[in-house]
Parts: sequence; structure tokens; C-alpha cells
Amino acid sequence: MKGKPVKLLTNKSASETMLNDLVRDQERGSVGLSDPFAKAAKVPLVDHIVSFELHLEAEGYNPFDKKQTPSRVRKALVDGCKFSRLLAGDSEKLTAWLSSKRKASARKDLPECRDEFTVKEASTILGVGVHAVHAAIKRLDHAPGHRGKRTILTRETVQKLLDRRSKGMSQQTAVTSRRWSSSARGW
Repeated sequence: MKGKPVKLLTNKSASETMLNDLVRDQERGSVGLSDPFAKAAKVPLVDHIVSFELHLEAEGYNPFDKKQTPSRVRKALVDGCKFSRLLAGDSEKLTAWLSSKRKASARKDLPECRDEFTVKEASTILGVGVHAVHAAIKRLDHAPGHRGKRTILTRETVQKLLDRRSKGMSQQTAVTSRRWSSSARGW
């Protein structure tokens, strides 16, 4: 500092190794071979989530997305999987956490006395929003019945939806209904 050499570490060989790493990174950066995520990997994950919240605010996303999306990311990665840094995550740990959440929202059995359900009743049984049920019905290529303005689903259709939810949601359904509550609840 200020023209004087500064020890990196108290151990001389470790200091030389660290200096060589710094010089190598500097040389690679000058020719465009540096790791573009090195700086981001050092920032705590909580700070990235705060930045994401600010981004959603600046881009003018609806209040539901601004509140729910970052909170779900925080709940899954920070609280659930205990990740502290952006690139320190273990995909197996995340997969195990998501599986445990699916199992925790245990599969409900259909009431024995019912053969027909409204979309709202089906969404309650499935634990998802009404729009997610509509998106899933479209993916099943199933034409529901109608009673007046109400959409009626047969017992068989609701059972198929329950089976699909327990296996997981396809990427296309997630994209179709991502603004609704299905994608984070494990269709």
C-alpha cells in the first residue's frame, strides 16, 4: 500500500500462491477469459434476492409478483436449503427440499360421495389456484362439462389432475400458468 509491499498472508508460500492466482486472473481478464460470475459468487444470496426485489419494483411488475416471487426464492434457497452464496448451491439438496415439500402437502383423497366438482372445488382439493386448474385441463386436452356458467369436472378428471400433481408439473404447464399459483406448488 502506498508504494510499499504488503503481505497477503502470514505464510509466505500461501501468499505466493494467492499472488499467482491474482496475477493469472488479471491476465485472463485482459484477454477476455475471466469468470464473469466471480464477483457475483462472492455476494451473499440474500443481497441478490434484495436486488431482484428492487429490479421487480423498477420494472413495474404487479404487486403480487413483487411480493410473492422473491419470498418464495428466499424460502426455498435461503431458509429451506440453507444456501448462503449464489453458486454455492447443490442441486441435489434443492431437489430433495422440493420433494419434501411436495410430500408435505400430502395428497388429498376425493370425497367418496361426489362425482362432479366445480373448478373452484378442484382447486381447493389440489391446493392450487383456479387458473392453474384451467391450465392443467388444457394440457390434458380435456373438454370439461358446463352447467350454466360453471365449469364442471368429473371425478375421473380431478383424479387425473391429482395424479399429475403428485408426479410434478411439466415445463409447458409451468410456463402457461406461471403467473398463477401452480409453478411453485409442485404441479
